Amino acid sequence: MNIATHEPFTQKADPADQASSKEYPDDFEQGLVYFLPNLKAFACSLTRDVSHAEDLVQDTVLRALKYKAKFIRGSNLLAWLFTILRNLFLSEIRRNKSFAEIVPQIQARKKPTETSSQHDYMQLVELLNAIGKLPSHQKRAITLVGALGYSYEETAKCEACAVGTVKSRVSRARSSLQEWTDPDPL
Repeated sequence: MNIATHEPFTQKADPADQASSKEYPDDFEQGLVYFLPNLKAFACSLTRDVSHAEDLVQDTVLRALKYKAKFIRGSNLLAWLFTILRNLFLSEIRRNKSFAEIVPQIQARKKPTETSSQHDYMQLVELLNAIGKLPSHQKRAITLVGALGYSYEETAKCEACAVGTVKSRVSRARSSLQEWTDPDPL
């Protein structure tokens, strides 16, 4: 297929012009499924965290489906998906810089006073240290929902992801925090 014609992806390609179908399926959605392992490997190399990489791949697939009409049929689908994934990751890094501004607000909310005990303050310090160990996407979600009181819907809007994704991130963060702050529940 001649890329210079910029035919929309929805049009069927002429079989004589088609690249080898062994590379990946001709259907857009099948191509997405075919390249999921490649996307996950690339996301893992960027994030160094499997759960964060899975979230990044999920966001990439959603974005690719949303902008399917902008994909030029005959061009490199994998390169297009990698570009989306990389841009999402870079946007996330830029958002993380603002997270660094949120932590002092949380710490300022709970300083030891005459009415609070040293034990309460130490628990807060332990919790903040545990939050610091979380992957960045879980850290932002638990901070926005748990500490700043945002709703799941507001957090999803801030994070540009689905409400279910936010709920999942908060749940995983809470589980991790529970393990780290209370390793022996009995």
